[in-house]
Amino acid sequence: MPDVVVVGGGIAGCTVAFELARRGAHVCLLERRSIGEGASGRNTGTLLQQAEPEVSQLLRESVGSYKELADGAISFGLQERTQLLLAFDEPQLDKSRLRAEAISRLGAHVEAASAEELRRTLPTLAPDVAGGYLVQGAWTLDARQATAAFAYASSDAGVDVRTGVEVVGFAGQRERVEGVLT
Repeated sequence: MPDVVVVGGGIAGCTVAFELARRGAHVCLLERRSIGEGASGRNTGTLLQQAEPEVSQLLRESVGSYKELADGAISFGLQERTQLLLAFDEPQLDKSRLRAEAISRLGAHVEAASAEELRRTLPTLAPDVAGGYLVQGAWTLDARQATAAFAYASSDAGVDVRTGVEVVGFAGQRERVEGVLT
């Protein structure tokens, strides 16, 4: 019997299974379809700098986890990118400036970009762009492949990964789950 059953083979489930297994837990991961088939496999695959300290910390930890698997058996195209905070009028530009300053205080390199600079660099932008901010340290990846990479690493760490198994309920008393019904 496993110590832990993880329900769902998305990025969260595969990552949790991997982390638990490498900390010594005996883990079984159950997914009703295929790994990364749901929202995790269809998201934009962007990891953006944010102004909230907790989210910024989560970004750093997530990027560290992705880097750990980036040269593994499954390629998922992890690439650092520049993030653009874009504004179309002065009130938006003021809000963008406040956000850019908050992101900068958390350690990301941020540069202001005038409307003219943005149009010169990105000529397809709308002509009414008021300006923006370039934020370093954003990342992109192939979301489905990244999820598969964590599933593969989970399996290598000893997780029993089972696809095609639908969880229909839980057995137990009140707050304590004692089993998974499939």
